Amino acid sequence: PLMIHYLGVAQYGILLVIWSVTGILGIMNFGLGEATLRYVAHYLGDDDLKGVNRVFGATLTFYATVCALVSAVLLLAGPAVATWLKVPEGEYPLVGTLLRLSAAVFSLAIISRAYGSILMAMQRYDVTSRIEICQNVIRSGGYILLVLGKYGLVQLVLWDIVINLATLCTQAVI
Repeated sequence: PLMIHYLGVAQYGILLVIWSVTGILGIMNFGLGEATLRYVAHYLGDDDLKGVNRVFGATLTFYATVCALVSAVLLLAGPAVATWLKVPEGEYPLVGTLLRLSAAVFSLAIISRAYGSILMAMQRYDVTSRIEICQNVIRSGGYILLVLGKYGLVQLVLWDIVINLATLCTQAVI
């Protein structure tokens, strides 16, 4: 209700479309995150760090390729997709920009999931849970502050990029 009140129904609807596109793109992991988790756990159980690195390297290579393809499509087709979404004509440039930014959100999120699978393979669910809780609290708090500060949709999507980047960095360090 807070976001609808401060953004307005139309802007909130556009934001939901962008979040939906980013969410739907999540299927582009093709189940590789779960496979990575399984095989990294297997190789860790055998103390085979070369096997872990092979699996993780293959996952990152695949994800980098998928991210590059999705980003290219969103960067090039963002304005065209905006016209298909039946948003008001004056909002086409905004939606095109948001779709382009969602490429970064998607890319950071999917690569972050790969790093998260390492922690889960090590059975460090306590760490992954803390990261997810902190991520969600900070993301939601940021949304509230941005909306109350009367910032727009671009800043909300940029906040998603910042949160996903911070999560990825945290997981990589751990």
